[in-house]
Amino acid sequence: MSEENNLNKIRGQVIDKTNQIETILSTSLFNHFEPKKNQFQFKFILLDTQLINLGSKIKILHSLGLINNSDKNLLHEIINLRNIFAHAPTYDSAHWQSESEESEYLIKIGNSKTLPVMKKGEIIFHDPEELLSEFNEKVDKINPTLEKLNSKS
Repeated sequence: MSEENNLNKIRGQVIDKTNQIETILSTSLFNHFEPKKNQFQFKFILLDTQLINLGSKIKILHSLGLINNSDKNLLHEIINLRNIFAHAPTYDSAHWQSESEESEYLIKIGNSKTLPVMKKGEIIFHDPEELLSEFNEKVDKINPTLEKLNSKS
């Protein structure tokens, strides 16, 4: 498997697992408020990520006392790692041909072997496998809280 394909596979795993976490958090909010009217609208419109993002759902759960401060911080760390995978380039270059001009462009974008992470104003390049391992450790650590939230569903 090429490095680019491996990075895309890892990216998919991280995004998928984060989506699963968000589903549990959304379901917990839905069950907490127990909407009697317009359940569909509450679940699929109000709790839609475009209106209430994952970070806001975490803040709401924390404000309601459904998760503690440590879990809130851990969930935000998971989001930050997810964002690294979701927004960093996973390919070495972009190539396209201009329609208005008869020329082609090739721009060096990134490196499919590493992911750039901005920390304290400095870009640090990380091995995707190491970031995946860190992500999985944090997910394993938050799992008991997610199981508790899910069992109330």
